[in-house]
Amino acid sequence: MSTLIQEVNIAISQVKLVHQDTQWNTWADKWLSSEDRSPEKARQVAVVAGQDAYAKFLATTPLTAIPCTDNGASPMSIEAYAARAAQCICHAARHAVKNDAANTKAYLTIVNGCIRKANVNKS
Repeated sequence: MSTLIQEVNIAISQVKLVHQDTQWNTWADKWLSSEDRSPEKARQVAVVAGQDAYAKFLATTPLTAIPCTDNGASPMSIEAYAARAAQCICHAARHAVKNDAANTKAYLTIVNGCIRKANVNKS
């Protein structure tokens, strides 16, 4: 059975495949190497990733777009989903360090959904 930290590590590795932001990837590399797993740094990076996700959403989504559902592609761009996944994995990491399983799992669910949506939109 995997630990919360292992689950976060796997999810970070998945997000790294779709999210190219330099600051976020620097944090992710430090997290994965155990150099910096501080909840404070994870929160700081989450704020920036959240702003990035919102900006990318606004830049790529028509105002008339229908909200996304679990069926098929949605109006959000791959980049917006990647940034949202980056934001949520930071929050998952922050909660995993505190051994808060419920919140870690909730954020991991969002991360997985964002990665799935990004992959659907690639096709």
